[in-house]
Amino acid sequence: MAAFLTYVDSTWIGAKNPRTQLRKRPMFAHRMWNKYRATLENTPNTNNPSEGYNMAFNVSLPARPSEWVLLNRFKTEESISRAKLHQAATVNQLDKTSNARVLAKREKDLRLRNLVSNFKSLTPQAYMESLETFFEV
Repeated sequence: MAAFLTYVDSTWIGAKNPRTQLRKRPMFAHRMWNKYRATLENTPNTNNPSEGYNMAFNVSLPARPSEWVLLNRFKTEESISRAKLHQAATVNQLDKTSNARVLAKREKDLRLRNLVSNFKSLTPQAYMESLETFFEV
């Protein structure tokens, strides 16, 4: 674990200069990789839903669609999206949460948010060990 923390510190956070105790620039800017705020705000951490939609849309088209075929497909997709939005607005809240997978995902997200929100109260070692335990489950 110590070697991993040294790697993370020097590559992603910015190693401390032993003389001045100031941090050097990390190899990658924090805004590029850090998901701290996104986790606390419960925003998606991946673009998997977008990728899934794009894949399904592309598979539903012929190899080289004409402009008219593509336009008709966009119209169909808009109709489907409107119907889904309408259905989501009218579905009973209990029906939305009855799916076991959805409930398990929400529970896991909540546990991760709780862990991340305690970041400032834990030592780096304790925080990393907590993350390790979280992701082993």
